[in-house]
Amino acid sequence: MATDDLAPLLAQVEALLRRHDCHDEAGQARFAQELWSRDPLAGRAELNGDAWWHGRHGIAAVDLAIVGGFTRAAREDAQRLRELLIVVRDHLDAHGLDNEEAALQVRQFRKWAASHM
Repeated sequence: MATDDLAPLLAQVEALLRRHDCHDEAGQARFAQELWSRDPLAGRAELNGDAWWHGRHGIAAVDLAIVGGFTRAAREDAQRLRELLIVVRDHLDAHGLDNEEAALQVRQFRKWAASHM
């Protein structure tokens, strides 16, 4: 499900990351949120970039369950982060912003959601 206003969603991403001391990634989420509020087109480009989807340092690679020590709260936060990233990706896809790495990540997130991981 795509959404038109990503600001509240990006604030949630930032909060989840900060809760688990992922400050660099939280800063990226904050930057994207501020950019989005000034210029949604530039915000979309940022959200489609490497800092979000590529490699082990991308936001999509953060596993809050691991970072949080596999507590119930950390596992729930990990699931919520993946849900939010799916919404971001759906929004970007709806606006024609392809990203092969992101598509792979989101397919995995959807598989995990289906299996309740």
